[in-house]
Amino acid sequence: MKLAWELFINAIEVFLIYDFLIRYFGYRVKDVKSYLVTALTVSASFITVSVISYIVTFEVISAVLMVFINFVFCLVVLKGNIFEKAFFSIFIMASIILIASVVPLSFGVVFYHNVWSLYSVFGPVRMSVMIMTKIVLLMLTRLILKLRFRSDLSFQEFLILLILPFFSLVAVAFLMPVVFNNADIQN
Repeated sequence: MKLAWELFINAIEVFLIYDFLIRYFGYRVKDVKSYLVTALTVSASFITVSVISYIVTFEVISAVLMVFINFVFCLVVLKGNIFEKAFFSIFIMASIILIASVVPLSFGVVFYHNVWSLYSVFGPVRMSVMIMTKIVLLMLTRLILKLRFRSDLSFQEFLILLILPFFSLVAVAFLMPVVFNNADIQN
């Protein structure tokens, strides 16, 4: 049951990632090749997330790999600016990691004293937290799609916007193990 649930949640996450990217950028050409590349990319992403998350309880390695996979996918089959593709490839994964950190920490503060159990102990509370993280991700992606606008940023401005979500991803990767081991700083 636990493995099936984890795979189901991973499938939802991967679906939300590619649903967002495809809706945001759109296909260059809607043909069999584009759909085949999408299916292969989604499969590779699902395997990446599932295998790594099965091995490690809280990890960021799959998110970094997913940034690369997302970016290559965007370059190959989607329309749009290369800088926007890079930004959203990083942004969506940084958002997932931040959501996967903030929601359990919030649940931990309200219901538990030990956030680690929300990541490591399978049960109704963990399932609720996982569902909540995907709902928050869905809401975030829909908000971005609704508020979407185009702007002409300079390369330096864009680089700053690209670096911010990347550093957020790295910061969470280093901070979460500290939070797990020190219950007094979870708040």
